[in-house]
Amino acid sequence: MKYPSNMQNKANNNQGKIFEKLIELGCQKYARANKAFIEKIPEDFHPQKIDKTNGKATGYYKAKAQPDFQGTLQGGRSICFEAKYTRADRIKSSVITKNQAECLTMHSDLGAYVGVCCQINKTVAFIPWDAWKNMKEIYGRMYITEEEAKVYQIPSPMYIEFLYLHELGVC
Repeated sequence: MKYPSNMQNKANNNQGKIFEKLIELGCQKYARANKAFIEKIPEDFHPQKIDKTNGKATGYYKAKAQPDFQGTLQGGRSICFEAKYTRADRIKSSVITKNQAECLTMHSDLGAYVGVCCQINKTVAFIPWDAWKNMKEIYGRMYITEEEAKVYQIPSPMYIEFLYLHELGVC
């Protein structure tokens, strides 16, 4: 069934929020196990008007978007990553803003564990930042398909195990 674009956008946005909540559950699991302390970075949104009938707010973002999650892994290494969700069979590199890319690159250059935790259709993956930022050289284009992302696939039972590849020593 094909939905009008505004309904599709709302559905995708809701799925993206659910995906981030599953990542936050992973953060809580890793904190309880003393493996990492990772937090969702709040977006600096300034509401201008709030509709009291439906609770919708209109406004603007005060600052450029930062990566979604940052923290520290057991042993002291930093972690920084962006979360992205799509129902499509591919995800474009352009879903990461210029400012987010600059931040992720700086963290990576300083030795942090950096990547993009994403769900592409039904595949959940943690794509290392070096692979993400070099998509053009690796894949010959500026997107990665669901099939290609399976190399970086991670478990997602009741939460997102975004440290899975790191714990295996793969990245």
